[in-house]
Amino acid sequence: MIRTSQYLLITILMIFFFVAGSKKISNKYSLIQKSNNNARNKNNSKITSCQVTFNNTTLEKLCQKPYSYNSWNLHNIISNNNGKLEYNSNGNYDSSCNMCTLKSNTLTCRCKTRVQSWVSAQISLINLTK
Repeated sequence: MIRTSQYLLITILMIFFFVAGSKKISNKYSLIQKSNNNARNKNNSKITSCQVTFNNTTLEKLCQKPYSYNSWNLHNIISNNNGKLEYNSNGNYDSSCNMCTLKSNTLTCRCKTRVQSWVSAQISLINLTK
């Protein structure tokens, strides 16, 4: 039988590992969006707090105030063209790229070229995350 102190320890460890694990694939930041609302910064833009998560090939964006949610499967819209990431309706970048990370609005991967060498490749996702 599990004692109360053991149950508490297990619960704390589960919360710790959940939070620690989610930070590895998530980038939180504030996006500045043009707006005519009353809440403005000195550049006359509304500040919206959003959480963007990248996991394998899925990019998700969740914003508060006003609430919005978007999800994109990058596998379907980004391809590797000789070590360069580019938008393409055939997608499939993940078949020849690995070690992909998301920082701000830029996806960076290690991708193969036609001669099978590995190079660093980047693509801006700013148009997706607007």
